[in-house]
Order: sequence, then C-alpha cells, then structure tokens
Amino acid sequence: MLLRGIMDLLLDRNTGSYDLVFVNGQCPTTSDAIDRTTQRLYIRLKSLLGEWWWDTTYGVPWLEKILGYKVRKQTVDMILQEQILSENGVIELVSFNSS
Repeated sequence: MLLRGIMDLLLDRNTGSYDLVFVNGQCPTTSDAIDRTTQRLYIRLKSLLGEWWWDTTYGVPWLEKILGYKVRKQTVDMILQEQILSENGVIELVSFNSS
C-alpha cells in the first residue's frame, strides 16, 4: 500500500514482483528519493485514471483515451510523458523510448 505524502512502503523491485517487502515482520519504507520516485512512477503508470478513490485525477487514461481507440503512438507517448513529468520527484525527462 502506498500512502502518498506520508511514507512509501518498500516494494520489491529486485524480483520484478513489486510486492511489499517484509523484514523480520516489519514493512520498511523506501530509503531514498530515487527509490521513492521509481516506485511512484511504477504505480502511476500501472494505475487507471480514476481508480484511486482518494484522487480520481491520478493515473493514466488507458480506458478513456488509449485502449480500444485508434490512437497514434506519438499520442500515447505524449500521454505517458505527461504522466511521468507530473510525478513529484521528477525534474525533467532527459530521454524517452517506447515500443
């Protein structure tokens, strides 16, 4: 569970599962800004727009603008780049590549 603005619980990036990490029965928080931002980007890009009841403007408009529509790749790339840049902790997008 991610508690935005309060703390970010550590997710397991090493295995690619992004499950919560538990150490001796405790759930540690992220250790630095890079981990925190990486986790938040992963969660944001996996979230559907409106999925989070606390902030219905959070998430990617996958269902509203992308999936099931004839959308150019450039448009999808622009939407994803906007989402990345809107995340707290992201200062700039130096490069972007998608396939």
